[in-house]
Amino acid sequence: MTSTNTQTYRGQDINDPAFALDTNVPQTLAGRLAIVTGCSRGIGLEITLTLASHGCRILGTYHNTPPTRLSELLGDKFSAVQIDIRTPAPAVSSIISSLQEKYPGIPVDILVNNAGVSTLGPLSTLSGDSMAAVFNGNTIFPALLTQSLLPFFNKEGRGRIINISSEASHLGRANTTVYSASKAALESMTRTWAKELGQEYNGMTVNALALGIMETHLFEQLPKERQTFWREKARETPVAPRVGQGKDVGPVVAFLASDAAGWVSGQVISVSGGNMMVV
Repeated sequence: MTSTNTQTYRGQDINDPAFALDTNVPQTLAGRLAIVTGCSRGIGLEITLTLASHGCRILGTYHNTPPTRLSELLGDKFSAVQIDIRTPAPAVSSIISSLQEKYPGIPVDILVNNAGVSTLGPLSTLSGDSMAAVFNGNTIFPALLTQSLLPFFNKEGRGRIINISSEASHLGRANTTVYSASKAALESMTRTWAKELGQEYNGMTVNALALGIMETHLFEQLPKERQTFWREKARETPVAPRVGQGKDVGPVVAFLASDAAGWVSGQVISVSGGNMMVV
């Protein structure tokens, strides 16, 4: 099992001195600027390094885990800003300030709304504050960030917005009341933005990924018996008998960010090994 308490990329610990990012891949995103929220661990780390390997410059955000190693690996192709997405307005303000300071006059090509908040438990146990925190982080924050970044987006038809959602928004799982609802709202916004922004921003595309059960820090926060349950259930996954990993997500994001996906918009793409099939 790959632990997400270590920072891993395609199963390799990036803190290993022998680790080196493989850039011997097609430079399909060369020179483009991407903003990735929640860049320093788990899925966000995989996305960040995958985009960088294809030539992207990255402005990332983090909350508790400073992306020190990312800075070492990517050098001047990477910068980061610390935020708390549960307070959307100041978080967005910090990102815009960092963008203007570090990349003045450079258009944004890609936005990956990856950072998220989760509160799990029966409806009877949820507080108003915990509900508000999840909606602030998973719905209000990406909406305000996307809105605030629109004036900075590339006007040459390369604009890409990729929202990271969850299959939980489709499957009605117990104990995910607020998390599922917040991700369903994000998917609804994905479709709305695709309609609103495509022609106005000369071919901008907006898509979402509905992730299946993944080995992330959120997964590791589950009680051990729930982790065991999901690992056993994952044996039925059509593609392979395992839980999903970050390495399954990064390449899909890189594709959606590329010119090759220029005619794909308004879609929710399941990245679940075939466990959930979006119709």
